[in-house]
Amino acid sequence: MNNENNVSQVNSNVSAQKDNSGKNNGRQPRARGELKAEFAHVLAFLNSCTLYQADAVRVMVSHATGNGKYEDIDPADRLAVNRFLNHGMNKTNTLTADAVMSFRVGRSEVLLNTVTQFCNQAQALKATVALMRITTDAEAVKTAFDRLPDDNK
Repeated sequence: MNNENNVSQVNSNVSAQKDNSGKNNGRQPRARGELKAEFAHVLAFLNSCTLYQADAVRVMVSHATGNGKYEDIDPADRLAVNRFLNHGMNKTNTLTADAVMSFRVGRSEVLLNTVTQFCNQAQALKATVALMRITTDAEAVKTAFDRLPDDNK
């Protein structure tokens, strides 16, 4: 990925929403140039993501940095991760359910490499556990296998 060296800077520089109470809370206003550079960095990251990757990263980073348990991940968010894990499968490269599992594990490695750039060690472990549970979910694997397209369309 092109932006590996700068990704961690995004988390520390994200500004809070404007406080309309008139209090500055000790924060200095940020220059337009700083914001423009930050937005350019975020846009570059999003442009480097593959189909469904940005949404899957959002779900996994949110889970890893939050206080919730794996069971608390919203079904729609699990679907977003599954879309990323299943993207690129077809009947020519995944002929069996075992091949589907292998494909999904490979895709989860790609996702986890991106997610860990936004997390500390404990958060990365939490993301890994959740992602492995989603990746190896027997029902999701069976559904993916049953819905395989005929070719790379």
